[in-house]
Amino acid sequence: MKSNKEYLEEIYEKKREVVNSKEKDEFYNIRFKKPKKSPLRIAATFLLALSLTVGVGYCGTVAYQNIWKEPKKYTINQEVSDEEKKQCISAEEANELGNKYLKQVGLEDEKVLNQNLNKEFLSDENEWGMSSKKATITIDAETRRLKVNTSTYLEL
Repeated sequence: MKSNKEYLEEIYEKKREVVNSKEKDEFYNIRFKKPKKSPLRIAATFLLALSLTVGVGYCGTVAYQNIWKEPKKYTINQEVSDEEKKQCISAEEANELGNKYLKQVGLEDEKVLNQNLNKEFLSDENEWGMSSKKATITIDAETRRLKVNTSTYLEL
């Protein structure tokens, strides 16, 4: 077995050999060649950069047109046409349904005072709006169902 001192001496000798060698001088005298800029490589790089910028610009304009384009204009038509009136229940039937509902709620002495055939804003459905002194009733004009009891006023 070698002692620590022997190992150190061996390492120093190897180091001296490397430092004094001619290879060191030869290594630094070699001229490194720069890669040539071939016209094909330059043209390929130029076409790649050009296609990327054109693609990004085109995608940007398409996204702009699809996302931030002119909004569609909607018109709200609250009038009921003659064709829709044919599909709806008559004013007499709506009046009977309204009075029947008032009796079911416990307002036997109340009667429907006002009634209007309207078109609902959001769902575009026709409805009969009726009111009395103590209640407001909304009935779907096509299905004859009570849609909303918006408010019922009872005297306590």
